[in-house]
This record gives sequence, C-alpha cells and structure tokens, in this order.
Amino acid sequence: MQLIFFRWTVIIFLLFTGNAYGQVSGVPIAKIDTAVFSHLEHCGSDSDPVLNQSESAYLNAVLSHPKRPYDFSNKTIAFVTGSIGKTISSKQDYFDTEKKRLCNNYNTSLNGGQLVIFNELEKQQSGGYDAAIVYWSKLLATKKGLIKLLHKQVPAIH
Repeated sequence: MQLIFFRWTVIIFLLFTGNAYGQVSGVPIAKIDTAVFSHLEHCGSDSDPVLNQSESAYLNAVLSHPKRPYDFSNKTIAFVTGSIGKTISSKQDYFDTEKKRLCNNYNTSLNGGQLVIFNELEKQQSGGYDAAIVYWSKLLATKKGLIKLLHKQVPAIH
C-alpha cells in the first residue's frame, strides 16, 4: 500500500513540477534602463508583425542576453501564448499585457517571454518570421513545434 502511495505521489509531483521548467523568469526591472519604458507608449499600436523602432528598443532591453545577443530592429516576430504555448497571439496583446503589468505593479520583473530565433530555412518554414516570443506559457517551446504551429495557422509573410 505504501509503495502505491509513493508511486502516485511521485507521479503527481512530476506532473506539476515538470511543466514549471517552461516558465522563464523575467528580467528584474531594476536591471533595465528606465528610458526604455518611454517606448511602451508606441508599442503594439498596429498589427504589423514587423517591429517598429520603439518595439525593437523595448524588446532589445527586456530580452537581451549577453551570451546570446539579438537585435530586434526591423524583425518580423511571431507572438505565441497559452498554457502550453500553442495559441498564436499578436504583438498588440503582448504589449498590452506588458503595459498592464507595469502600470499595476503586478511584479517586480517583466515577463519578457521565451525568445526562439529562427535561421533562414526555419524562417521560410515558419511563414517568414525571424523569431518567436512565447509568453505566459508553462512549457518551453521547441523550434520544431513553433514552426509547425506558425506554418499551419498563419499565412506567409512576404
């Protein structure tokens, strides 16, 4: 009886903690140049997947990583959300979420999300996206899964 209880306890523990690894911790606000927040006013103002200058500046500050630098300038970015990272979103929804978090002081860090960068072949396969940002997802997204999702549900971008 104890062995069965132990097995079920381990299974339940793994089910609940196995998904938690996908939750990418946000960038502490204290580590971000506060000047970048002035760009938020001009972020998410259209549905064009190509980022404008303000959106690029904001994402460069929030998702920058010294070991893997990426410049968002003039990039075409897909936004994906949902508990398992399978819901295609928009940059308007992403930036609205970020603005609400900052205005309401929900957290001392920004969600940012998981950045998945595509190479040239993957860009073609995804429908023309340079990268994808997966946010508010409990699972880490894979390139293969994102490409399949974007290719299947989004018309090609030229």
